[in-house]
Amino acid sequence: MANFTAPMILSEADAARLLLGAGLISNADIVEGGLTITRLGRRNCNIRVERADGTGFFIKQARNDTTARSVRNEAQFLESDLKELRIYVPRMVHHDLRLRVFVTELIPSSTGVGTPKSWKEVAAAQVEELGRALAIAHRATSGSHIEGASPTPRGISLLRPGLEFFRDLTPANIQLISAIHHDRPLCELLTDLEVSWQSSNLIHGDLKFDNIVFRDIERAIVLVDWEFAGLGDTRWDLGSILADLLHVWLIDAVNHGIETSDDQNGKREVALFHRVSLFCKVFLKSYCANAGKKLDAQFADECLCFSAARLLQTAFEAGQIRTELDLYSVKAVQMAANLAVRRKELSRLLWEADS
Repeated sequence: MANFTAPMILSEADAARLLLGAGLISNADIVEGGLTITRLGRRNCNIRVERADGTGFFIKQARNDTTARSVRNEAQFLESDLKELRIYVPRMVHHDLRLRVFVTELIPSSTGVGTPKSWKEVAAAQVEELGRALAIAHRATSGSHIEGASPTPRGISLLRPGLEFFRDLTPANIQLISAIHHDRPLCELLTDLEVSWQSSNLIHGDLKFDNIVFRDIERAIVLVDWEFAGLGDTRWDLGSILADLLHVWLIDAVNHGIETSDDQNGKREVALFHRVSLFCKVFLKSYCANAGKKLDAQFADECLCFSAARLLQTAFEAGQIRTELDLYSVKAVQMAANLAVRRKELSRLLWEADS
C-alpha cells in the first residue's frame, strides 16, 4: 500500500490497485484480464472483484463520516475472536483505517435470499441452520470488541424521530410517519418496544434476507453486513427474520392478486402461508433449542411485536427512493398495524397449527 494513493471514493481501477498493494492479487490477475470488477449501489462504496474461477474479494469503503463509524464497527467485529461463529461470517483479509476500507473474501458459489422467488429454493433444513447460527451469534462474546450498543432500530425510532431523520426525508417517508402517528395501537406498540428494549447480547442489528447468503456447495449459512452489530435485544434479530418471512407472503399475495382471480389467489396465499408458517416455526424452534430458551406463546408474541417494527423499517427503507408509498409499503404498514392488535391470532396460527 506504500505507493497507493486513493481518491476519496475508490474507483474500479483503485480497487484493483488496493488488492495488488495488499498482496491479495497478482499482476498476472490484472494483465490476463481475468478479473470482473463490479460496483454495487449501497449506502457505502461496495465493490465486488471476482476471478474467472469464482474466487475473489468484496471491498467495502465508507462514503462519508456518517458511515465511517459503522464500517469501522463491522471491520472490528470481523477481526475479533468469533470462535464458533466464525463459520457463519465472511473472512476479512485486509483492513485499512486510513482509507476507511476493509476487504473480505468473496463467498464462492453463493446464492442470496433477498427476494421471494429465491425462497422457493430454500429448504427447511437451511432455515433451521439459520436459527442455530443466530443463537451462536447471540451468545458470542464479541460485543467487547465493537463500539458499544447496537443503534436503536429505525423501525422503533419512527415513533419519535430525531432531527437527523428530517434532513433527508422523502415525501414517502413523511407519509409513513404520519400514518404511524395516526394509528394509536401502533404507537402504543412502538412505545412498549422502546421501553422494553434490552441491550443484553450481541446482535446483528440489521438482519434481513438481503444479508443472508447460502453457500451453494455445502448449503451453509453466511450472515453478512455486520455494520450495526453491538449489544442489543435479541428479539429484534428474531423479529426481523419473522418480518421478512411475512413480507415474502405479503409481496407474493400482492403480485398474484393483481394477476389472478380471487379464487386462484386465495388458494395460492393459503399454500404460501403454510410454507411461511413452517419456516417460522422451524426457525424459532431451532433458535430456542440452540440458545437454551423455552419457546412459548409469550416469547412468540414478543418476537412478533418486533416484527411489526421491522415491517415499518422495511417500508421506510423502500420510501427513501420514492415520492410516495408504493403498494408493497402500504401493505407492510397495514400488516404492522394488524400485528399491533391481532398478533395473538397470528401467533396461534403460526405456532399452534399443525406443520
